[in-house]
Amino acid sequence: MNIWLALGGLLGLGAVMAGASADHMLQLHIASSEYQAFMTAVRYQMWHAMVLVFLSLSSARHSRILRLACLSFVIGILFFCGGIYSMVLIPLPDARYLVPIGGIAFMIGWIYIAFLGVRYAKYGNSKM
Repeated sequence: MNIWLALGGLLGLGAVMAGASADHMLQLHIASSEYQAFMTAVRYQMWHAMVLVFLSLSSARHSRILRLACLSFVIGILFFCGGIYSMVLIPLPDARYLVPIGGIAFMIGWIYIAFLGVRYAKYGNSKM
């Protein structure tokens, strides 16, 4: 089983469900700024879920670096998006401390992908 493909699919589904719920039910009951924050979390979740799917299907999917990138994206979704969802839905004010941790995890994931690209350019598939 390809865990990253499964997680990407489930997180993508979650983003669609969260976005639809926000548009059809939540928007009328929260402030505009909260709605915008919620939709930002939905977008970040969807983009990173799609990246998980793409990376899980890439030729480098067995690379340790790629697995670390995928893990970073999952952590980013949990902390960044989950923190925003918690602030809007519960509301849990301390969840705001989770959001920057998730943002940093997203950045680390993209650094891993950049490093993988440099390594691929230098060594090809032999040292992925």
